[in-house]
Order: sequence, then structure tokens, then C-alpha cells
Amino acid sequence: MRAAGLRLAVLTNYVREVQAQKLAHFGLDALVDAVLCALEVPAAKPDPRAYHAACAALAVTPGQAVMVGDSWEKDVQGAHRAGLRAVWVNPCAAPVPDGVTRSVRNL
Repeated sequence: MRAAGLRLAVLTNYVREVQAQKLAHFGLDALVDAVLCALEVPAAKPDPRAYHAACAALAVTPGQAVMVGDSWEKDVQGAHRAGLRAVWVNPCAAPVPDGVTRSVRNL
């Protein structure tokens, strides 16, 4: 992503300390441009203001951003309502919500 000139933010409803520990443990902390936690943004996910705060931290518009997350409601639906594209990571094989097309499921 860096080679392509992309920037990365972590937007979480958890506390900063936990996220910092996770990022450091996996050696990802140096690759993240911004960490935004629920207590530090105008509202928690799935409120559109959370995603807009992340976009502002990266100096991008919602149309330029992609949210990658594991919660259908908080990450994917919330991002869509805020004007972002989204990718759903579904490690627990949760059922695909009704009305989701096959092409969206395969993202």
C-alpha cells in the first residue's frame, strides 16, 4: 500500500491502548498513519461522523476511502452510509445479510 502511495488509518470503537498494543505486537504500528478511537472522534462507528474523522485524518474524501472491517453493521454499513466503499472481512463465517448480491459477497 505504501508503494502505491496509499495511507492507512485504524478506526476503532475500542480504546487506544489496546489498539496500540495490537499494532506493535504485529509490527504494524509504523505502517499506520492515524489511529482514531471512539472516545476521540465525534461519535463511534457506525455513525458517519466517525468515518468522516478518519477521512479528515488522512486528508481524503469519503469517495477516495475504503473501509476494511469485520462487522457488517459497524464497518460495512456504517462506511456506506458515510459515503465510503467497504470490504467485509468475515473470519467467523457469519451469514451473509439478506439482499446482499453475490458480487458483493465475494469482495
